[in-house]
Amino acid sequence: MSEMTSLETALMVSGITKYQVFPANQQKKPCVKDPFGKATRDEEQVRQLFGSFPNAMTAIPTGPKNGITVVDLDVKGGVDGINNFQNLVQDIPRTMVIRTPSGGLHLYFDTGSDSLPSSAGKLGPGIDIRGAGAYAIGFGSVAQTGMYRWNHSISGFTWRPAPMPATLKQLIYASAHPGQAQTGKGRPHSDVRNRLNSPIATGQRNNELTSRIGYLLKNHPPEQVHALAHHMNNTPTSEPVDSKEVDAIFCSILKRELQK
Repeated sequence: MSEMTSLETALMVSGITKYQVFPANQQKKPCVKDPFGKATRDEEQVRQLFGSFPNAMTAIPTGPKNGITVVDLDVKGGVDGINNFQNLVQDIPRTMVIRTPSGGLHLYFDTGSDSLPSSAGKLGPGIDIRGAGAYAIGFGSVAQTGMYRWNHSISGFTWRPAPMPATLKQLIYASAHPGQAQTGKGRPHSDVRNRLNSPIATGQRNNELTSRIGYLLKNHPPEQVHALAHHMNNTPTSEPVDSKEVDAIFCSILKRELQK
């Protein structure tokens, strides 16, 4: 597959999946104007569209255009989006999976005519949603850092995305439209705010992290709270818990907040 031309790769992707495609450059930017309008799965049109871009990657529009939504899980900069997603969503079906050059994953889901909102980090650190108006780089595309590969070990030999679980849809919608009023009149004022900069007593780290993360998520973006959670865990007053446990606590509280 590595010796295939850009055009051959685009023809393969559109031929196998029946998705409309358009060329993207090495910076993952469209090579043409009105890329969503020009995206196509027609063989002759694909040849014309990709013919002038020998180094292009194959971009696949997400959302109703192709009836799919892609969950983009990054693993870089100390953030493990794959682990965070597994902590957040338990009912993940067997579906089409692409391994990215950086070691992350693209999980494809069938969402038909649903226009799920795109987002970056709102569902959790390292978790991006490519929905309506977005796109993902297709398998076989070669970037400067490596190739996007069809991950048979996870998806098996299938290019048919599974229907997106209802719980995941709910979380995506909720993360795009979080509740505006988190504290109403007449509700007791939380004392967590006064404890944010206080040392965590020995034996109280899990409970205290849970309280503080819950409070912070009501007021700050998830990616900021994730970093703060690890910062608080590393205060020198007592033995820190394992970083994976911090991630698990964070994802559990985030899921609860999104479902409110």
